Amino acid sequence: MFRLLLILFLSLSCTILWSQKFDEDKLQKGIDLYLKGEFDASLKVLLECVPLAQKYQDSVALQSAYTNLGNVYSSKGSMEEALDYYQKALDIATHTSDTLRQAKITNNIATIYSDLKDFPVALEYFEKAIKLAQQVDDYYTMADCANGKAMIKEQQSDYDEAIKLYMQALEIYQELNTEDRLALVYNNLGVVYKQQNRLDQTIYYYNKALEIAERLEAKYFIAAISANLAGVYLLQKQYPKAIEMNFLAMEKAKEIGATSIWVETYGNLMDVYAEMKDYKKAFEYAKIYKEANDSLINTERTAQLAEMKEKYESERKEAENVSLRQKNQLNELLLNKKATQIRIRNILLFGSLLIIVLLVIGVKLYISRQQEKVKLQKILTIKETERQERIRIAKDLHDDLGAGLTKINFLGELIVQETSDNNKTNNYGKTIKETVRQLSDNIRILIWSLNSENLNINEFIYHIRQYTFDYFEELPIKINFQSSDIVGEKNISKESFRQLFMTIKECLNNIAKHSEASEIKVNFAEVNGKLQIVIQDNGKGFIEPVKTSSNGLKNIRNRVKSVGGEVNIDSRPGKGTKIEMVIEFGENLYKEVV
Repeated sequence: MFRLLLILFLSLSCTILWSQKFDEDKLQKGIDLYLKGEFDASLKVLLECVPLAQKYQDSVALQSAYTNLGNVYSSKGSMEEALDYYQKALDIATHTSDTLRQAKITNNIATIYSDLKDFPVALEYFEKAIKLAQQVDDYYTMADCANGKAMIKEQQSDYDEAIKLYMQALEIYQELNTEDRLALVYNNLGVVYKQQNRLDQTIYYYNKALEIAERLEAKYFIAAISANLAGVYLLQKQYPKAIEMNFLAMEKAKEIGATSIWVETYGNLMDVYAEMKDYKKAFEYAKIYKEANDSLINTERTAQLAEMKEKYESERKEAENVSLRQKNQLNELLLNKKATQIRIRNILLFGSLLIIVLLVIGVKLYISRQQEKVKLQKILTIKETERQERIRIAKDLHDDLGAGLTKINFLGELIVQETSDNNKTNNYGKTIKETVRQLSDNIRILIWSLNSENLNINEFIYHIRQYTFDYFEELPIKINFQSSDIVGEKNISKESFRQLFMTIKECLNNIAKHSEASEIKVNFAEVNGKLQIVIQDNGKGFIEPVKTSSNGLKNIRNRVKSVGGEVNIDSRPGKGTKIEMVIEFGENLYKEVV
């Protein structure tokens, strides 16, 4: 949803009025506060944006403000207010013929009615959203609508129709390669089959969801699904598997502090051992469950008391501050009145100055003894300040400059689309897009270099994966990205990160510009104690045999060589291109963790 809102902002930025008059940063601040979960603060800012957008007759900004107000009220549980603002946003999108936004907002309205249990109206809006999404090929919204309809059918006990709709959503999510959504649909299918007592299918889909959750390292999801699986295995009297799943759920829940889940596993284990007639262990887990459950209740009460105490202290301090300000004002008045008397008493103060001088000497002697301690504290404070400033700069670059570049990139896309008959202007648009892409890549490296901590191998792979999918997001190229955990406790040095990132960026850029490929495979693996990176496409390959004198290939070889590796390139006309990089785990690649 956030990405779609940015598209709306960029379309409006084509006008001079937006940049000169409407406060775009204010609207963005309201959206950011909503995304952080600070609903009350977001509500205040967004409500202030509405009259400004109306004043400047900025329909796109007004629509965005209305939509996000609907999101905030929905998150706060105020469904009537949410519906009101969604309807206002939908009216603007309809008036401006923005079909994409009409589909998204209509889907939001359908979800509200579904939460209110008004299923006939919710289904009607889901159907409208699907038709709108089909007009602009918005497959993601189509899948969301199918998933929403399936949840309604499930609540209506129409399980066959629910399964059919879940399968439709599943097919689209698979095409879009959205693993988090895939895991959700698999879990929902497991729930439906469990309600039908079709336990084999339940276990199959729960395991599919668990597999994705483990791949995404979503520990809360792993714990929840494992607990669900344990219950199904208990129903099938597969006691060893039920025990195994309960312990897995307990382990993951403890790692992330999900107390309610691991307390639940104690109760589940009590039931399993009771079914197995192992009453000794059943009794032991019954005791543990009771103690843990009591502790959980006490913990929740303690947290509530702490919250109340913190609120009281804040109010008390605020009252003290008000009293202090009033007292200072009164003192200032008294000082003004006594100004004449002070002039007379200055003579007497001369004697007091002698005493003060003696006191100053004593203080200086004390300060001289504490000087080294203060100096050390200052050094530590400066270092911490520098670290916090680097973090702040990196965050500002990511949030502000990154968002600005994204807007410019979409502006370039609009220029390309709207000036396809004007070659010169069209080239300007393409130049803008390419420049923004290069700047975005440079900012990625700069942000990383500003951070005080480096990345390990697996975190580096995660960044490359995210960059690859972002890079090809607008291109009709299917991405097959595979990786395995790399053994080691060392971090990649900043220079190695930059060299490898620029190398991979060069490879992906060549594929996007020259290969005419429909599919790309990227694989990270550890082979014979070395890091192996393979980038392969099914494009047209090199028209001429590989030339080692090519500047692009020279850069690739030199960069990989600088981190202790070598490159093998295999390309034939019509057979695609395969670039294999093999890198030693040596001092050139990473440095010891500090």
